[in-house]
Amino acid sequence: MRESILIFGGKNLKEMKEDGGIGWWYVNQGRAENLEYAVITRCLTQEWATHDVEQGTAIMICKLTGMVDKAIDSNRKCLRFSSYAKINIPNAWQKMTNSQRNPFKYIETNKLLKELEINLNELNWLQIA
Repeated sequence: MRESILIFGGKNLKEMKEDGGIGWWYVNQGRAENLEYAVITRCLTQEWATHDVEQGTAIMICKLTGMVDKAIDSNRKCLRFSSYAKINIPNAWQKMTNSQRNPFKYIETNKLLKELEINLNELNWLQIA
């Protein structure tokens, strides 16, 4: 069973590039290193959040590299990704998590793709570099 992660975040692509990936989260290192994809959903609760879509909308799917960077001053981790595709799936966070408070959820990859009706072959994949 392959896993992916659904993330509820406020950062935009430029900020993720500056961070070096999708981060900074309190994730399990070993589990995070084996994730296939990350689906980013928009969280608007922070004042610094990017207000480009409605709360909970899936805006991007990222191919994870398996590389996980640890913050120097905490146990937070940053998930590196090699490529991404823009998506627009309203209420994805609410649908997949029942609006849970934890800002990420591990989900079996096939279930995530099926529930959100994401066809990986139809996406326009862009390199992060």
